[in-house]
Amino acid sequence: MPVPALEKLGLVIKETERGYSNAELLYPAVLATLTNSTLEAVSEALRKILLGTASADTVLKHIRKFDLDKIRKMINWALAESFRAAWIPSAKTLVAVDITDIYYYGNIEETDAKHTRPRRGTHYAYRFMVASIVSEKGKFVLCVHLVRRNENLKTALRKVLERVRRLVRISWLILDKGFFQVRIIRMLKRMQISFVIAVSRLENLDERASSGTFIVRYAVTSRKYGKEKVCIVGFTDEKGAVYYATNKLIKRKRCGDMHRRYKKALKNRG
Repeated sequence: MPVPALEKLGLVIKETERGYSNAELLYPAVLATLTNSTLEAVSEALRKILLGTASADTVLKHIRKFDLDKIRKMINWALAESFRAAWIPSAKTLVAVDITDIYYYGNIEETDAKHTRPRRGTHYAYRFMVASIVSEKGKFVLCVHLVRRNENLKTALRKVLERVRRLVRISWLILDKGFFQVRIIRMLKRMQISFVIAVSRLENLDERASSGTFIVRYAVTSRKYGKEKVCIVGFTDEKGAVYYATNKLIKRKRCGDMHRRYKKALKNRG
């Protein structure tokens, strides 16, 4: 439970008229996170066995008193402290960055909820960018970043990678299809980060993919931002042709490694 992290950042919840302490108000929130459940469900379950447990409304009321940037700072501080205690700093590692949407149903005027595809009865969601180490034992979250309403994907990714680089040496960065953009590819090249980005179907390459694995130079273009060259790796698995973009030249016989690297990240994240 990251109570010390809260206290170091000055996020100490004072006792209420009912006498709730900092730890007592945080306990339902931490337990809900660990069990991947809602705060309401956990609070109700605890109240049946522990008299005096704070309700979900009470916990949320106190959380809302704090500045969002301080809460974000606290979370990433706690993640960094946990990581440093468990990882060898000099070791290079596979890092995956994902986008997670938490759907929002309230008033959007004073929030950072972003417009998204309609789902579950809403057009808005809080968008989080999460960076994680991918290993045989699963994933280890390094950093969580709330993408602000007026913040673009490139800017958010740069902030995340700058924080990640203070913790680990990135061997390969794994990104999904939403990151296949000229501006992002150009930024990653300048940062000298080796990347693997999933690519949507490229019809002009389907014929080559039908003949087996291949590697080809490809120009990603944008009317506004120009073009950037990458290597497209084509690979066929049981579901058909798949494509990846990378900035590193690899031998044709190693294309399968590229595919397995991405599938490994996909399997161990989320």
